[in-house]
Amino acid sequence: MRLSTATTLALAASPALVSAASKGKMGFALGTKEPNGDCKTQADYEKDFDAIKEASGATLVRGYAAADCNMTKAILPAAKKKGFEVVLGIWYADPQHIHIEREKRWGAGHIANGVLPGPMSRKASTMI
Repeated sequence: MRLSTATTLALAASPALVSAASKGKMGFALGTKEPNGDCKTQADYEKDFDAIKEASGATLVRGYAAADCNMTKAILPAAKKKGFEVVLGIWYADPQHIHIEREKRWGAGHIANGVLPGPMSRKASTMI
């Protein structure tokens, strides 16, 4: 009897929990470069944060490549100063992924004969 009462109460409360969890937090994705191709500086990110906060009230941003343009060194101090949270994108490329990408780029013929083009041109079997 108690189990069914507890289950009923949990099910009755679940719509409120799901609704609260689904609201989430709005954020924006930021690039690492200015329109002219220069890498962004801490001051550039601070300006971005000011514009985002003024226009939307959001205080969450996401970067696509933490290592691109030394993003972490520029964005983290700016975020701390402006009260923003940052989600850093990290790209992990395992050897199998690299093998597949090279095959797409240079064609299966390069892989079939066992040699991958590139600066080190090594046997494909070393990439797997």
